[in-house]
Amino acid sequence: LQAVEVASNILSMAIGLLPDGQHLVEQVFDQESGGDRQIYSYNTAQQCALYLRQLAKGLCDLLQSRKQDYRAKVVANIQQYIKENITRKLNLTEVALLFGFSQNYLSSLFTRYGGCSFVEYTTNVKIAAAKEMMSKTDYKVYEIADKLGFESSFYFSKVFKKVEGISPRQYVQHLQRKGM
Repeated sequence: LQAVEVASNILSMAIGLLPDGQHLVEQVFDQESGGDRQIYSYNTAQQCALYLRQLAKGLCDLLQSRKQDYRAKVVANIQQYIKENITRKLNLTEVALLFGFSQNYLSSLFTRYGGCSFVEYTTNVKIAAAKEMMSKTDYKVYEIADKLGFESSFYFSKVFKKVEGISPRQYVQHLQRKGM
C-alpha cells in the first residue's frame, strides 16, 4: 500500500509539474491496459517499482525528443531568416547574436540539425537565388553579386564556380542554349 501511495504521489507530481504533464504520462502508458491508472491495481512493491521505471524512462524519452524538436525548429527559423535576408551579407556572429546564442553553439546546432554548416547553407541559398535571377532576369553577373550581398563580382564568381562547377557566365550561356 505504501509503494502504491509513493508511486501515486510521483505520478501526481509528474502530471502537475511537467508542462502538458497529463498528456505526457498518457503517452508513456498508451500501450498499457488501464493506462497510467494501472498503478492503483498493483499489489506489490515490485510492480510499483517497474511502473516507476517505465514512467521515468518514458518521460525522459519524450522530453528528449521535444528538446530535439525545439532545436530543429530553431535551425528552421534561422534558415528562414537567411532566406528572407538573402540580399544581406550574413555572418554567423550577427545571426547568433540576433537569435541569442553563442557563435560556437549556433554553429554546432546548425550543423547537427541543419545538415550542413551555417556558411554552406547560406552559400547554397545565395547561389540558388543567383541561378534563379540568371534564369528570370537580364541582370549582369556584377549586379547579381551586388544584390546578393557578395563583396565583389570576382568573389561571387569564385563561389558560384565552386558550388556549381561552372562560372556564372557559363551558366548563363548554358541557359541560353537550353532556351533555343
